[in-house]
Amino acid sequence: MGYEVIPSEANFFMVHIKREISPVIAEFRRRGVQVGRPFPPMTQFMRVSVGTADEMAKFTAAFKEIFVAA
Repeated sequence: MGYEVIPSEANFFMVHIKREISPVIAEFRRRGVQVGRPFPPMTQFMRVSVGTADEMAKFTAAFKEIFVAA
């Protein structure tokens, strides 16, 4: 979808969402998806822990809903 992702060799990755993370965390929570807390000073990056295939499908669906206008 054109978002920058910081390269990772861990069980999580960081996505530059181009807006402040705190309201976005709430949007994911409303959809039953937990994403990472803010990591100052990287307040426009979202930490995503890699989960099961079903969890990642739910995350991807929520991401597409939240960022459809981005």
